[in-house]
Amino acid sequence: MGSKKRLKNIEPNIKIADEGLDDSSKIDYPVICLRHLTTNSDHNFDYFKKDKNKKLEAYENFLQKVEEIQKSTWKELMLADKFKGFETLENSQIKFKGKEVRHLVSADTKIYILRFGKDYRLLGFKTSRCSNSFHVIGFDFNYTAYNHGS
Repeated sequence: MGSKKRLKNIEPNIKIADEGLDDSSKIDYPVICLRHLTTNSDHNFDYFKKDKNKKLEAYENFLQKVEEIQKSTWKELMLADKFKGFETLENSQIKFKGKEVRHLVSADTKIYILRFGKDYRLLGFKTSRCSNSFHVIGFDFNYTAYNHGS
């Protein structure tokens, strides 16, 4: 057996520019929060549990979209068309509402929809308390999260 080496007091050599980080009011781009993601497997990445390749593709598409939107401001995303930016729905139009999400959003909370990949959608909300955070509540991988029209 090989010898075990103990790593002691190793500090990462990472330098982060602190410009604008001390004042969150200067942040004008969406900050993604996944804490409130539903446990409903039809509306999280467990939807792909039978197909690991599709799951990896969905993750990749999601991360590409996150990278893309963080280069834009909230205002730019709200003014963009529904293919590049956000569209909104009334909370009452969302068909899935896990018990873990209900206490977070009131009936008048707007739900923001963001398209990514070929046919996927990301659903979330904003709050006045943390206005730059986009709290993701679920995904629509199969057009069942809300009425998409005819």
